[in-house]
Amino acid sequence: MKEGSRIKGNITLKEIAKLANISASAVSRALNQKDGISEETRQRIIRIALENNYRPNMLARGMRGQRTNLIGIIVGDISRSFFTEFLGGADEEARKESMTIIIGNANETLDTEKQTIETFLSYNCAGIVICPVSDNIEVLKKLQNEKTNFVVFDRLFREESGFNQVTIKNREAAFTAVEHLIQCGHRRIAYIVSKMYKSTVMDRYLGYAQALNAHSLKVDKNIVKECASVADAAQKTREILSQDKKATAIFIADEAIALYVISTIIESGLKVPQDISAVIFGNPHWAAVFPPGFTCVKRPTGEMGKIAVRMLIQQIRNQTRGEHEIVELDSELIKRGSIRMM
Repeated sequence: MKEGSRIKGNITLKEIAKLANISASAVSRALNQKDGISEETRQRIIRIALENNYRPNMLARGMRGQRTNLIGIIVGDISRSFFTEFLGGADEEARKESMTIIIGNANETLDTEKQTIETFLSYNCAGIVICPVSDNIEVLKKLQNEKTNFVVFDRLFREESGFNQVTIKNREAAFTAVEHLIQCGHRRIAYIVSKMYKSTVMDRYLGYAQALNAHSLKVDKNIVKECASVADAAQKTREILSQDKKATAIFIADEAIALYVISTIIESGLKVPQDISAVIFGNPHWAAVFPPGFTCVKRPTGEMGKIAVRMLIQQIRNQTRGEHEIVELDSELIKRGSIRMM
């Protein structure tokens, strides 16, 4: 094996030694910054390792190719109840199959997501379940190219059929929630959402707009707001409330901003539902107990976690990538006291 050759797949420490024509122990010393090797040789070994995409196995050095019983799960923002509920379902399913989950929080940043993927691959995880933080398909293509078992959840790549995905029917759920407001007599319904993953935001907005159109109502852009952050939700809510032509209801299309929206309504001297009705996409724990009780779109989040892990384990055990599928789950509208009949 000559220096300059490329190894297909993940190169091992012994293969680096063959390429460099030195001992495996010398390679180990070079890569671990140990003494006993010249700087010139160290740099040559590092160059060979980088050229061949060497990744040390943190759990079992020298056992490259053997998979662990670990499943890496990467969530967008672990502070959201959506992700904690997902993890509960995923962990329950993994335990049934004698697998263990390890959790990575991407914190909605691409660099952190990439670092977490690298960490999980270094630990030789049997597979990865990931909620992408962006629509950058290259992150997932990298996993495909490295022949990594993985499943995408929540945020959908609708045009991509090359990998397994599980999500909810965002458009249909949003349609049902807004139509319920219309059936309760509301005609001027505001819409507010945070800047989430593009396909998720678009599907929920389309559901909102389609419900209005189905009842011959027009979308008023003055009461459609997208927030740059959860803190921005308060300002956007005030903009909705300050319109001369008042909205009688508000569809909060992301539970992460719901508390900011509701608290801003209360701070403005208004009451729910007497002055403005509200529906939340998602079912935060406080929604059932915080007066007057908030009507919510309850997503089958735990079930999504179970299905994602089940799909991944099936992929791991088959050791093949044949047919791939997109599973989209139904949600349930939980009716509480936050809607006034007009």
